[in-house]
Amino acid sequence: MALMILKNYYCYSVFKKIKLSCPVAVDFLFRLQCTGHPSLSVTPNSGIIPGEGIVQVKVVFCPMEYITASAMVELAVQQFDNPVYKCHVTGVCQPGGTRDLVMGAESTLTPSL
Repeated sequence: MALMILKNYYCYSVFKKIKLSCPVAVDFLFRLQCTGHPSLSVTPNSGIIPGEGIVQVKVVFCPMEYITASAMVELAVQQFDNPVYKCHVTGVCQPGGTRDLVMGAESTLTPSL
């Protein structure tokens, strides 16, 4: 699985939510581990997926420089013989994003003459 967070602004946090669900009536413990660039993080790091319920996990990207950052998020569900699920996360911060934020969305739509 891959997750991309595109065109973020310098020193601003953006996030994507991922739903973890359990179709059976049994609770499962889970653990998330995020390895890679420090501007990418995942919360919560661990918890319980309730039986026939949903837990939301938040992937946060807060760049402190103009970069393309990547990280690997591994999900381990404590169930017998369950594999570790991996997700590659990429975040992009480009120059000009702060200008677009200040000027509003129209600045990206105005043609140059």
